[in-house]
Amino acid sequence: MERTVSLPDEISRALAELKEGLTALYGERLKGIYLFGSYSRGDFTEGSDVDIAVLLSGEVRVGEEIDRIGVIASSISLRYGITLSVLPIPETWWVSRKSPWLENLKQEGIPLPITVPSADSQWELAVLAEPKTIPAEGWL
Repeated sequence: MERTVSLPDEISRALAELKEGLTALYGERLKGIYLFGSYSRGDFTEGSDVDIAVLLSGEVRVGEEIDRIGVIASSISLRYGITLSVLPIPETWWVSRKSPWLENLKQEGIPLPITVPSADSQWELAVLAEPKTIPAEGWL
């Protein structure tokens, strides 16, 4: 049974941008994007974070993937004044692990359709660009 929820416009726009960014970043490694938590249940309040699970094929080093995804998610979060909490999950866990947390995610998660990025994707340059080093004194 397919579930739908009504989302505020800024959340819908943010999710569309996130999908585009993740698709540009991961390409065929991206196996699924799921909205879960209060926004999937429809019991969100003002200030609720937007929980997203990202299923990835191949080797997944969660800490490294959080850093990579964070570049995209933080930009979108700042633009829309929301908090995107994005968690990368190895596809193998989704298929084979039997944890209560994953079972709950599978039950309440709403899959977001994945589309092929356009050639002029706004995230293409950000994804391909080399990281810049910023001196610590610049932040003080």
